[in-house]
Amino acid sequence: MAWLHTWSGLLVGWVLFFVFLTGTLAYVQHEITHWMRPEKTFLSQPPDTAEMMSQAVAYLDENAPGVALWGIAPPARWYQGLQVMWLDRPGPDGEEGAFGSRELDPATGAPPEEMRDTHGGEFFLELHYRLHYMPRLWGIRLVGICTMFMLVAILSGVITHKKIFKDFFAFRPGKGQRSWLDAHNVTGVLALPYHLMITYSGLVLSLFVYMPAVPLAVYGENQQPLFQEVNGSSTPPMLPEAPEAAMKPLLPMLDAAQHLSGRQANMVVIRNYGHANADVNVALLSASDIADTADMVSFSATTGERLEGNGMDVVTARPTLASARFRDLLVNLHLALFAGPFLRVLFVLSGLGGTALMGTGLLLWTKKRKAQLKHGTQAHLGIAVVDRLNVGTIVGLPIAIAAYFWGNRLLPLREEILGIHRHDLEADVMFFTWAVLLLYPIWRPLQRAWVEMLALGAFAYAFIPVLNALTTNRNLAVSLAQKDWVMAGFDLAALAVGILFGCLAWRLRRKATAPHQLPLQPEPI
Repeated sequence: MAWLHTWSGLLVGWVLFFVFLTGTLAYVQHEITHWMRPEKTFLSQPPDTAEMMSQAVAYLDENAPGVALWGIAPPARWYQGLQVMWLDRPGPDGEEGAFGSRELDPATGAPPEEMRDTHGGEFFLELHYRLHYMPRLWGIRLVGICTMFMLVAILSGVITHKKIFKDFFAFRPGKGQRSWLDAHNVTGVLALPYHLMITYSGLVLSLFVYMPAVPLAVYGENQQPLFQEVNGSSTPPMLPEAPEAAMKPLLPMLDAAQHLSGRQANMVVIRNYGHANADVNVALLSASDIADTADMVSFSATTGERLEGNGMDVVTARPTLASARFRDLLVNLHLALFAGPFLRVLFVLSGLGGTALMGTGLLLWTKKRKAQLKHGTQAHLGIAVVDRLNVGTIVGLPIAIAAYFWGNRLLPLREEILGIHRHDLEADVMFFTWAVLLLYPIWRPLQRAWVEMLALGAFAYAFIPVLNALTTNRNLAVSLAQKDWVMAGFDLAALAVGILFGCLAWRLRRKATAPHQLPLQPEPI
């Protein structure tokens, strides 16, 4: 089991470090997006719901009249924008109608002007399960293979770790290999339930990608019944056309739905707006039940009365299969959709613990093997390769993420640059930086590579608030004055990460230049 734990972790350790770090950032994707779109109007106070809804309806009435369906997503606890969507009627040959969406300024109801083109924090959500620069399915499959290795490493690690509860409280700094082992044990045991949950639920999320032959054998070529059983009916049926009629205000229906359920409205879906058979369907998101995704409360748009049986309550009912509801539970757990601010902080800390778990495991592998070498014997090629990959990944990847934020501020605001979409160029900046930093340790002595790259990381993150102040009108002082805690929090978090990198660089440099240390010598690779 010790052998299995070691090699199942090492072989995919760098990919898992990437997945854990980007997946942790995905928990705060909306906050990252907020910082990466400084042109967006900041709302110090929530806008009036009635006015916001009327503005959304006015925009849809002007830009998407006569379509089959409208959708309005008001600002939620994790997203400050006002999103409108529409779905055209099916074509004459039965093909699905075109879908469109637009983000509106909640304060004005108009599309934001000169909004920079960026993937924002959603980029990290996609990265952590499908990687980049490869076909989507292949990326998901590769991450799935690595996730299975992670599950094996966790279970074998628990079996191997005989003193799991005793060592939970043991951390002995300054003891070399013993300290790295303690750090690995503590980060593994402290959030062990999280590690098991996030690994297993990650596999379940893409179950049909990893095991396509099973549904194919049971359901045949038509997979639609399977997805209806698993997810419920996701697309509401089209209503037949009807004579025009006056519509009741949306706000009383929205308030009635929220009062009836005690939940926050997540989406308002309107079918056949302006016609006699129009209905208003309010999707309600639970704030506490992790096994519950959404329920619908439906109203007649012409009378305002609740529709008990002929609205969308029935046709979009949640799946009743126990397996499907269990899958919903794991999806909500994996993505933390149910979590409030405090619980999301715990998810972020647990994700960082998983990142540290992978990093300390990779470092421990080289420490143990170097300790086994006879005095004066040089490390063999395998250890040297792992050493360089550790520097380039454990320090290089965070610096590359900082470069992604730098690119957001420094790239021109045009939609395309040199024929490349701006949001794609931001990603290119990140991966080009990481490629350079993966190669850098090859040409430097190992100890100096650690110190120099940590110092670079300190500068890259500590300068982000300065860069923000130089390129936008949303500097830290302005954000604090406006009580824009997300923008200010991002700047302060970047500064804190920069200080952490600086402290690590200073400590390593001090250790390297201590009198008992031998002069730094280039290590062969």
